[in-house]
Amino acid sequence: MSTSTSNDKLLYEAAESGDLVKVKELLSTGTAGTGYRNVFLFTPLMRASVYGCVDTVLTLLEYGAEKEAKSIGGFTALIAACVNGKVDVVRILLESGANAEAKNKDGQTGLMWASWKGYLDIIHILLEYDVNVGEQDNSGRTALHEAARYGKLEVVKLLLINGADPFIKAKIIQLLLI
Repeated sequence: MSTSTSNDKLLYEAAESGDLVKVKELLSTGTAGTGYRNVFLFTPLMRASVYGCVDTVLTLLEYGAEKEAKSIGGFTALIAACVNGKVDVVRILLESGANAEAKNKDGQTGLMWASWKGYLDIIHILLEYDVNVGEQDNSGRTALHEAARYGKLEVVKLLLINGADPFIKAKIIQLLLI
């Protein structure tokens, strides 16, 4: 294993744990890059986003971390932050130009995940970026479907106020009705 690969893995681990001193040391000396991926294709930026390591996310972005890189499941750093309720990271990624409507391999967006989990603050932020509240995943489900399915009444209300169509049918429901 080369020194670069070893240091890239160290950067990944430092980003995951929020060790900002180590992240800055590895990046500033040029001994590690932001493009390392683990076996699931997660990058240091994705891991820092999952754990809400705000300063680490900012530093990785400053050093050119790829915002739209996707894991094996198609998760971007933004979707990972939405899944895990990391409000500050969501805002930082969007302000840095991350795609607010990125989809994972199942066609799920950050809005769908935030709606399922009931993360109102994240939903408000995503709505500021004009996300499509009627976007459907590969099964035809929308953020409104997810919120309703998991009993997130406040999210349902917010999505309806912002134009979600309550009459969109998911493909799986359509198949069951045939």
